[in-house]
Amino acid sequence: MTEIDIEDKISKFWGIKCSALEIEQQIELDEILDNLSNNKFTNAEKNNPISAFKFASWLNTENLKNFFKKDSYKNFDIVEKRLGPRIRFIAAMCLGKYETIIDTYRTMIANEFWNILGFSTPPTYEILREFINERIGVERLQEFFDFLIIELIRQAKLNNIHLGRRIGQDATDTVCLKYDKEAKYSGYYKHEGYKVDVVHDLDDPTVPLDYTPMNLVDDEGKNLIPAQERLRQKGISIEEQKVDGSYVKSYENIAKSETKGTRLIYKIQDGWVYNEKGTEENVKRVYQKYHNEDGFKVNANKNFMLNFLCKKYEYYVVGAYYRNQRMTYTVNNPELAKKEIGERSCKTEGYFSVEKGTTILDSRPRRRGRREFIRRCGISMLSHIFAALIRIQHGIKTALGCVTYIT
Repeated sequence: MTEIDIEDKISKFWGIKCSALEIEQQIELDEILDNLSNNKFTNAEKNNPISAFKFASWLNTENLKNFFKKDSYKNFDIVEKRLGPRIRFIAAMCLGKYETIIDTYRTMIANEFWNILGFSTPPTYEILREFINERIGVERLQEFFDFLIIELIRQAKLNNIHLGRRIGQDATDTVCLKYDKEAKYSGYYKHEGYKVDVVHDLDDPTVPLDYTPMNLVDDEGKNLIPAQERLRQKGISIEEQKVDGSYVKSYENIAKSETKGTRLIYKIQDGWVYNEKGTEENVKRVYQKYHNEDGFKVNANKNFMLNFLCKKYEYYVVGAYYRNQRMTYTVNNPELAKKEIGERSCKTEGYFSVEKGTTILDSRPRRRGRREFIRRCGISMLSHIFAALIRIQHGIKTALGCVTYIT
């Protein structure tokens, strides 16, 4: 008897056995398969590439099911135990760089990968389409990403890994299809399309922590403070952030970042001069103007004054002070400043280079419109987070979000 014949008999036997099970027994079997799928983890590395379905099979989905508890299912308790394999399916879709659900489904069925994902029988395409497109949908991809980030941060802390302590931020462009009425033309990029602003960890540059889909002509500097606020809401304490000049054009960005305890590191731009409004003497002078205001302190220290003035919207004075400090530091420590800026250029630009080469972010869009761009952004970012979750669940602490060797 050939190996193919044996597999065919096993497949038929398995189908007969599952059809004889009651619904509760099938659910129990799903749980057993869920647990079995997490037993023999092997990391995807240079000398050991692993298929997306195999890698996704090691995802522990227990805490991830809670995302669907509030807004996705009215009778969550009934479907909860069936969600594990479905979550692994979307993980496989993202990790495998599949453009569509149907492409992912066909690969799964053709190779009988459904069993390693935890399905007791081959699921129908409609079940998976409905799960991804309606229970999550393009509109909630970013919400799903944020939910997974919170879980990743929680598990990272348990492993003494503090993601987001040092971060980099930048935006990258993508080209759209011709005649896309929603896309904009950029003279800087010399094409029509969109761009995405991404915050990633600097100690592990493979892990994106926040992203914002944008029009190609939008100012990415406007994303700095909102991204910081979202990260703090996720439980991240940002000590250091490296950015290019587009994020520090406004004194407000500098003031709000520094007074929240985030040290901004950036290259001094051509034409910048020392600002007299940002001297320590002027900070004290402006602070005294508020001597009748609630919260004013006599003989307050410098940090208190700067924070107080920021709350009074004196962004120009506060931002000028911190920018002056950065300029002075750069003049006095040229080599250290150059090294700091070099890390941003190397790691952030390197992140985007890898991102475009290993995910669907820069692939040819299936259709025109911003919605398609948002979908590709979401799948691309989720690929890294699923990879990171799987690795950290199995004790890996470096290159968490690397998807290069997941095929």
